[in-house]
Amino acid sequence: ALPLLNEALRTKKTVYGENHKSVLETTWAVAATCHSMGDKQKALEQYLVLMDKTNNVDDMPVDVAHVRHCVGRLFFEDGKTCQAIDMFRSALSEAETPDKLQLKSEIMLNLANSLTAIGDVDAGIE
Repeated sequence: ALPLLNEALRTKKTVYGENHKSVLETTWAVAATCHSMGDKQKALEQYLVLMDKTNNVDDMPVDVAHVRHCVGRLFFEDGKTCQAIDMFRSALSEAETPDKLQLKSEIMLNLANSLTAIGDVDAGIE
């Protein structure tokens, strides 16, 4: 599936340009697929592309809080706990709407785990 997604992404970039909704959705698909397949570096690269686009795209088709949460998880898995904490906090600030309660709870859990991992137990259980 990944080679087909990569080809679709290349084609869409050629046809629509870097900031088109379809390109961003396909970038998300590539990132999520790489993440689930264990290719953390490629997943991180694609998630960071999406994060970079959040300031340049008016109608972002991908949930920014979810992207930041995924990046935080990748940082945590790679032992970059302080970067993970920063990313989880950033994701949490984006997940303050009623329709994102489930995502918010997952971010809070991962933030708590990350804070606990660096020994900040009191902040980790707040």
